[in-house]
Amino acid sequence: MMMNVQMMINQYKPKDDIFDNDIDDAIEIYKESVMALPAAERIIFLMYCEKQSLREVGKELGVSHTIVFKEIKKIRGMIKDYVLSHYPNNNEVKRILEI
Repeated sequence: MMMNVQMMINQYKPKDDIFDNDIDDAIEIYKESVMALPAAERIIFLMYCEKQSLREVGKELGVSHTIVFKEIKKIRGMIKDYVLSHYPNNNEVKRILEI
């Protein structure tokens, strides 16, 4: 059953707190930490985020998925270190990043 779009717009009223400012801040901090990575690590990490497969990233880079896994693990550590050093008191960021 297809709902009329206009009717849906009229009926749906989002809650005022649908967007959580702490989460928005955490996303900005996460972006900042990724952009602070050295270029090679940033590219590998972004490829992994886009492809969601170690094998696909490895194939694209011409290396094994095991090497990509080790690099991603190292890069996640770099992101964690960046967040902890630049935002040591932001518990929401730590929670979202599972630090």
